[in-house]
Amino acid sequence: MTEVSIITGYRRPLTNRVDLANSKSTGPVVSSQAMANTGDGAYGVPADAAQAVSVNITVTVAANADGVREAAERLAISLLELKDILQGYTADTKVVFSSGSTTVGNILQDMNNTRFTVTDETGFGGNNGVGAAIRGTPNTETINYHSILNEPQSYGDKSLYPGNTGIYGIMLHELGHISALGEGFRSYSVNLQRQDPTTKTSTFYQTDYSKNLELFANNFMDAAATALRINLYNLAPGGYRGTAKAPSDIYNSHVPPNQQI
Repeated sequence: MTEVSIITGYRRPLTNRVDLANSKSTGPVVSSQAMANTGDGAYGVPADAAQAVSVNITVTVAANADGVREAAERLAISLLELKDILQGYTADTKVVFSSGSTTVGNILQDMNNTRFTVTDETGFGGNNGVGAAIRGTPNTETINYHSILNEPQSYGDKSLYPGNTGIYGIMLHELGHISALGEGFRSYSVNLQRQDPTTKTSTFYQTDYSKNLELFANNFMDAAATALRINLYNLAPGGYRGTAKAPSDIYNSHVPPNQQI
């Protein structure tokens, strides 16, 4: 049976800039228990809280419950920290990369409009990744709990990514997918893959269009981290490194010159 609940993280106003990951008095505070999913993300937040986020939990195997809750608490803290970093820049601060440009304000708006869920489920529609990001009303981001915990080779592995920097990175990657730019890139890629005579009988995630989409999200992540002065310690979700191509360039590389677009 699936268990559904919410972890609500909050922080009180900061009196000065501190290391949020290490602060216990002025930094993020995570509520002490998972609260019933009433749909009210502000439930349990003190009146003097400066900022709050909610992370939803789904547990399908009871033995995983503690790990999922621990991961949700860590994600809540990481999101609070990342919001604080974003809010330290003007909304019109540019984030520029090879596939386009956006602003810090757009990233923050997308983040505020995203419903985050930590789960013990895997698969995510066949994408073979650690989660699934969808632009919508609201946006949704679902991620497997092992990716957040302090485990070897995970985004939460503090020996590779000090503090919560690995979680910042994967969240910026996922927000790249969620962004208007990312949704446009995904939609165009899917349309071309379905028309491409060499890939149209394959599922999208089996093709180089899918790998290129992950490169796009990594390029977005790197550009955002550069604009925000975050050291991601050479993080590359999925192991994808390099610069994303225009989806039309992939299509054209598969077909004869007289069929190119």
